[in-house]
Amino acid sequence: MEDTFTCEECGKSFAKRQMKEVFFWQGKQRLRRELCPSCLDKAMQQGRVHGVVGDEKKAAASIMPGVGTGERGSIK
Repeated sequence: MEDTFTCEECGKSFAKRQMKEVFFWQGKQRLRRELCPSCLDKAMQQGRVHGVVGDEKKAAASIMPGVGTGERGSIK
């Protein structure tokens, strides 16, 4: 049986391999969330997105809400 995770946005269960690691900023605090691909797409439309190294995955998204809505930057 394949490992699963629960999306922290929609609450549905998915295969662990589909988990997307996302970091959101609240002031100076960085919050980590595990999202499904659909919820990641929605979250990426909320602010400036940069690729970063994840805690669990090789790559993750860092989203700064409300700043430059929809802008995407690459990992530097």
